[in-house]
Amino acid sequence: MGQRPHLRFFLIVSVLTLLPVSVWAGQRQNPFTGKPDFTGVDAQLTDCSGQTTEGRVCWDTDSDTFCVGTGSACTVLSSSSVNSFTTIDVPAGTDPVADSSTDTLQITETSFLTLTGTSTPDVIDITQVTTDLGTDGLIAANAVALATDTTGNYVADLAATTNETTVSGGGAENATVTIGLPDDVTLTTSLTVVSTDPADAGAIRLNNAANIAWEASPAGTDVTLTVDASEIMQASGTFNATTLTESTNAVPNATDNLSFFSATTSAQLAGVLSDETGSGLSVFGTAPTFLTSVSINTGGFLDLDDQGEARFYETDANGENYLAFRAPAAVTTTSTCDLENDANPIPDSCVGDGTDAGGTDTNAQREFLIPASACEPLEAADSIPPLSQFAGTNIDIFTRSFDAATDEGCKAVIKIPQDVQSGSTITFGFIWFSRTATTNAVVWNVRYTATGADSEPWDAALTTETVTCTVDGTTNDIDVCEMTETLANTGWVADDIISVMIYRDANNAADDMAGDAELELFYMEVPRA
Repeated sequence: MGQRPHLRFFLIVSVLTLLPVSVWAGQRQNPFTGKPDFTGVDAQLTDCSGQTTEGRVCWDTDSDTFCVGTGSACTVLSSSSVNSFTTIDVPAGTDPVADSSTDTLQITETSFLTLTGTSTPDVIDITQVTTDLGTDGLIAANAVALATDTTGNYVADLAATTNETTVSGGGAENATVTIGLPDDVTLTTSLTVVSTDPADAGAIRLNNAANIAWEASPAGTDVTLTVDASEIMQASGTFNATTLTESTNAVPNATDNLSFFSATTSAQLAGVLSDETGSGLSVFGTAPTFLTSVSINTGGFLDLDDQGEARFYETDANGENYLAFRAPAAVTTTSTCDLENDANPIPDSCVGDGTDAGGTDTNAQREFLIPASACEPLEAADSIPPLSQFAGTNIDIFTRSFDAATDEGCKAVIKIPQDVQSGSTITFGFIWFSRTATTNAVVWNVRYTATGADSEPWDAALTTETVTCTVDGTTNDIDVCEMTETLANTGWVADDIISVMIYRDANNAADDMAGDAELELFYMEVPRA
């Protein structure tokens, strides 16, 4: 470890010592560098650190060192006293520095390392005292003992609580521990399912809007039990129990009878009875009013329908045929017919003059027939079809010739019968033909006013009904085309004066028959009561 002087330095020092201190042999160029070997000599100084001129030599008497100037410093070449070591740079702290030739550097062992030094060769051997560390400096496997080589808390083992938890796999190094619940779980306090705001008390505490759910059997939609925003318990399934109660009152079921409702009044019972047929009749009052029907079944029976019709059915096995009395749809005067207790129970006062002429009602339907020639040549917006005469072999006829390119129309007026049947259906009909075309169709319109009673305007808005009629395959053959509308949709009532406009809608896309459509007759059928 000791430092040995270089031979060159020794020779230089020997030569310099032979020269007088104050003598300079003169300047000489170095044949290799081209620079002067020496620019001057200072025999000795107490401090040579300032002699930095390149080539200048100096002996420092304080440190007994010989140095040569380099241009920036006086570099030490030799010393009369050689230190044991040079300065040792350490990562941190104070660097050790040799102060003299006898100064030594001592390396000590204060940890788990053992230091062993040898002189031949000069070696310091560092070995581990313990095997707890590997050759990589890391802690060796199985080197740390819990509770002796560690500090702080650690888990020595895991144990289960009876009826609360189960543990398997503990008590061994590198063990896999499984924590679960037993088949039968016992809770000493309560189970709380926390999401937002669980219940404040109870063995099972759920948060708002939480539910208990079961898988349906067979598998399908879950069956749930929950509480809604009104704090009413809701169940998606059906409750089944031996006894159900509501505020300590038993809840009736399908096997119970009406005796369960001992305090129910007849009015309350009437409010929950459905309108249906059966073998019995419930009457609540001494003179009940029936708004729908009454059936009296003693072999045959009497039925009163919603139109004020009393029916007497036959008594045979079928029981389908009947005779009926029917009241008018609009009754303006109250009257009573008292049956007589004799061979003719229906008095004359009930049947007018008491004479039954027999036969059938031939006025059940009122027909309005408007010949085309009688259709008034009046129209507010469109053209008026011209009146045409056709001469036949046997007869002549008048028609209105409706153009194929221009909308044309004419007007008629009718009066709605006083006995028009409420809820009936009105029929509109066209009797027409074509002189030339045998294919395609004509679109007919009926436009009518909705009202026309006393004190109402005659110039009212029009409602349009439309029907598309395919022409007969032979020219001059009669085509009959009809359409219907309910009386309620027309707005008509008894005695209304109605304006009716008859049109061919020539600009309608469905109207594609070439040539004139010859209208001979327009008619309306109005049912009566």
